Amino acid sequence: MINASINTSFSWGLGRTEPRHKTAKGIMQWADVVDEVLDLLNLEKCSVMAHSAGAPYALSFANKFSHRICGDVCLLAPWIGGSEGSEFVSLCFYS
Repeated sequence: MINASINTSFSWGLGRTEPRHKTAKGIMQWADVVDEVLDLLNLEKCSVMAHSAGAPYALSFANKFSHRICGDVCLLAPWIGGSEGSEFVSLCFYS
C-alpha cells in the first residue's frame, strides 16, 4: 500500500476564496497560496499535476518553489500562453 494523499485546489473565485483585489489573485500569486497550504498541512514536499488551464498555475509554483517539489511536474492537456495576460492555447492533439 502506498502512503499518499491527493489534495486538489481550485483557482481564485471558487469555493470559499476570501475577497481580494483582482491584481492580488493572478497566476504568479498562486504559488504563495500553494506554499501556505503545504505549510498548513505540514508537508515539506509534494508532487505537482495540473490539467488544462491549471498548467500556468502549476508552473508558477514550480518556478518559485522548486525546492518543494519531488519528481517531475505533470501537465495534462496544458493550456499555455506567452505571458500572464495572454490568450491561452491548448496543446491537445486531435486525429
